[in-house]
Amino acid sequence: MAATTTTTQTQTTQTQTPKLKACDRCAAIKQVCDRVDGGGACSRCARLELPCAITRIHKPMGRPRKKPAVAAAVATAEQEVVAPPPVVVGMVHNDVVSAADVSSAGSESDSPAADAAGQQRHHSRPACRIKRVQRTRSGCITCKQRRKKCDEALPVCGDCNRLGLGCQRVPPPPRPSAAHRRTPSTSSSTPVCTSLTAVRRPLHHASSPGLQLTPLSLYNGCTSNEQHLLQHYTHVVSRSLSVVPDEINAFITLFVPMALAQPAMRSALLGLSATHLKRIHSSFEVTAVEYQNRALKLANQLLMRGTQDAAMEGLAAVLFLCLQEVCEGKSRKWPLHLQAAVTIINERGGPMSYPLEVRFLIETVAYFDAIATLSSSKSAFLDQQFYLPPLLSPSLPAHALFGTSHLLFAIIADISQLAQVRHIRYHSAATSRNFHTLASTLELQLQSWTPARCSSVTRDPHLERKITAAGVMLQWAALMRLHLVAADVADVKHPKVRVAVRNILAALETIPPGDLVESMLIFPVFAAGFGALGAAERDIVDSRFEVMERSIGFGNVFDAHEAVRVHWARMDAGEYVGREVSWEEVVGSAGGSLIMS
Repeated sequence: MAATTTTTQTQTTQTQTPKLKACDRCAAIKQVCDRVDGGGACSRCARLELPCAITRIHKPMGRPRKKPAVAAAVATAEQEVVAPPPVVVGMVHNDVVSAADVSSAGSESDSPAADAAGQQRHHSRPACRIKRVQRTRSGCITCKQRRKKCDEALPVCGDCNRLGLGCQRVPPPPRPSAAHRRTPSTSSSTPVCTSLTAVRRPLHHASSPGLQLTPLSLYNGCTSNEQHLLQHYTHVVSRSLSVVPDEINAFITLFVPMALAQPAMRSALLGLSATHLKRIHSSFEVTAVEYQNRALKLANQLLMRGTQDAAMEGLAAVLFLCLQEVCEGKSRKWPLHLQAAVTIINERGGPMSYPLEVRFLIETVAYFDAIATLSSSKSAFLDQQFYLPPLLSPSLPAHALFGTSHLLFAIIADISQLAQVRHIRYHSAATSRNFHTLASTLELQLQSWTPARCSSVTRDPHLERKITAAGVMLQWAALMRLHLVAADVADVKHPKVRVAVRNILAALETIPPGDLVESMLIFPVFAAGFGALGAAERDIVDSRFEVMERSIGFGNVFDAHEAVRVHWARMDAGEYVGREVSWEEVVGSAGGSLIMS
């Protein structure tokens, strides 16, 4: 009786749950709780007027113990003597027991050694069975190559759908017919079936509703290295160039099919992708040069044909050669490629003579033509009327390059043209009056500009807010640039410059770091860095440039960041004391022709 009481007390002590002292609120944030039993709420909950209670259950640590009912059943089974079941004639049993089993059970129960062995087997039996991981071989080939677990969803698995990869699957072997069931299979390989719906989202261009991007795994004639570079362009480089999501990104929907069909365009696109990759892997440097030389050779051959199709293909190749030089950084060749692209357009009758399917190609050249004037302080090559916003389709919320700020780029080109002729204001009173009148007109246009609303909703619900903030940053950067051109003395301490810097940085805070819209922010962030005076302003500009270097990865971002840091070092060293701070001087400190896009 005493032994039974002792056992019951021991089990009660083992199953007793420790008392919790901290309330639920303090325990959730891992703070010290001064709650006293029966003393009401703790000081934190009383101060914040929160309910102070303990409703959670203590979770014991260590290995889980056996349940009391299971432990009692095991102890009872150890004390009982195993006896053979009675054999009753005419009675049906669910469990069929043979005579050999009955005799062996009876012989084991008669010996003490057998009893000890039975008890040992009871102790060695696990309390619960560990569930083993079930391994299957029906996952897709893409996940197997990436060494990732496949969820085996059909028709496209979850990872391939999320990453936009080609979901390749090995189809089950066909069932042999009755005539061939006895004959072993002699095929040495199994055909690979690729799902045509492997692209994460349907990618359509606004001007070409029937244009759809094919999975890269189905591209015939592409080597493994080319497929790798095409994948890097599709998932990384194209997003560094565009401000809109993939489903309306014309850098994917237009240029990738062109690259697959045209050798010159393919070499230029692969060269751009290799140039972007060589900052991480130096082994791609030779690959980038090879593709660049091949693209130059093929582009020259195309331009010598003189046909419209050859000119369009050559223009696309020249544009991507220009982008490759921009990605390289510290290059003086991209203005030559840009001028060559403008020449090709003008020789073929101007921008409006090209079909609508490749209008984005002309708009890309016009975009870089406008943004390049910020570095050269010269007028644009193309007509400014071409920058006016086109009629947007309901399925196109914003332009991949301009966003909703088409008109701002036309005004930026006019400001650069004004900077080119600013020396004439000193010739006479009439020229000075005309110069300031033109500057006042541009300032009025900038102040009256408002960003256009996006016409539809994409998978990014905040796209309109971010593009609007980017347009506001461009607006204030253009106002700052106009003041520096029109003022007799360019002073970064001028009230107009200070207001522009504060508004640019305020709008920058609304755009998440690493967002697609950052491809429009090189010029505004550079302008804010040009006028930044305090440590707080410089820290914001410096940190955002570091983020853009990692997210965009183009050399012009590194060049713009370096130019701003050189400008700050000169300002702190007093090199600007007694003289004017020149925008062109700061831009030229990057060591090349800086393009702010």
